[in-house]
Amino acid sequence: DQGRSLPWPVAELFGPLDDVQFWVKDGANRYLHANRALLLNYNLDDVAQIVGRTDYDFSPPFLADQFWFDDEQVLAGHRVVNRIELVGGANEPPHWNVTNKIPLRNARGRIIGTAGTTR
Repeated sequence: DQGRSLPWPVAELFGPLDDVQFWVKDGANRYLHANRALLLNYNLDDVAQIVGRTDYDFSPPFLADQFWFDDEQVLAGHRVVNRIELVGGANEPPHWNVTNKIPLRNARGRIIGTAGTTR
């Protein structure tokens, strides 16, 4: 977050965790926020490099397809809980992670995005 105020205060909890990747996406599966661990996974220096982009910009299609499918399920109101899945990085082959995703709702209860972790 590089000192910027986040609209999701809980996101600050994930900033210093180097072994947990955390992100927030909008209703079109575009990144709005990512913590340092996720940025490092993709060899990025600043959250501005990921904002507005999707998993297809960083992962091979066979991985991005699954991430996108899960995001669409979460946008429909479901959760992903402790899914064991392959997650790739910029300079290494995919490895097994445990992923969780939840829907984000506005003040009226409408789902407006997703948040997730993987480790």
